[in-house]
Amino acid sequence: MIGFGCVISSEDEFRRYALPGIERVAAPEDEVVVLRGRDCIYKAYNDILAQLSAHSELEAVVLIHQDVEIIDDGFRAKVLEAVGQPRAGVVGVIGGVGMKSMAWWEGDLAIGSVRWEWLLGDEAPRRELHDEEEFQLHAIGRSGDVDSVDGLILILSPIAARTLRFDESLGPAFHGYDADICFTARHAGLRVIVAPIDVIHHHGIQAMTERRDWVEAQVKFARKWGL
Repeated sequence: MIGFGCVISSEDEFRRYALPGIERVAAPEDEVVVLRGRDCIYKAYNDILAQLSAHSELEAVVLIHQDVEIIDDGFRAKVLEAVGQPRAGVVGVIGGVGMKSMAWWEGDLAIGSVRWEWLLGDEAPRRELHDEEEFQLHAIGRSGDVDSVDGLILILSPIAARTLRFDESLGPAFHGYDADICFTARHAGLRVIVAPIDVIHHHGIQAMTERRDWVEAQVKFARKWGL
C-alpha cells in the first residue's frame, strides 16, 4: 500500500495536475490524504504522516505538491525499488550534493532531472530538462545519493514515515521543510536518494522570487544544522 499526501491551497491546480497523476498510478489499496486550509506545511505533512504511517502494510508515502503531475507509467515499480534499497529514507527526483545551505541547487553537484513547465513555455514541445543545460549546474546523472532532494515530491520509506517528522519550529514559511527532513534522515542514518521518476512541475516563476520568506527560513535552517 502506498499513501499519497497533498496540501492544497488551489483546488484548480490540484485537480489539473496532482490528482490526475495520482489517479494514473494509484492502486485500489492505496490511500490519498488531502488537506486544505493549512498555513504550515511542516505541520500539515506531519499530520499526513501520522495518518498514513499507522497502516501496517505501508510500503511508501508520497508527499506531492498540488502543481506536480506524475507522468511515469513505471512510477509504482520505481518507488518501491527506491524505498527498498538498504537504509532508504527519503527519495526525490532532483537534489544536490555538497550543500552549504538549504538550497540544493547551490551545492557542489546536482543530480537528477525533472520537467519544469514554466521553462518550456506554452508552445514548446515537452522535453526532459537536465540541470546542467537549464540551471547551469553540474549534472552527474539521473539517480544516486544526495544531501537533499527538492520538495516538489518527497517519497518516504516505511521506516522514515514512521520515525521522521518535519520540524514545525522552522515554519510556517513554505521553505526549508524538504532540506530539513533530508538532513534529519541522514542524521538518523538513513539515505537520501534521487530516483529516475518522471514528473512535470507546473510551477510559476513568480513563486521563486519570494526572497524574504526564503532568507528567514534559511537563517533558521542554518542555525539548526550549524551551516
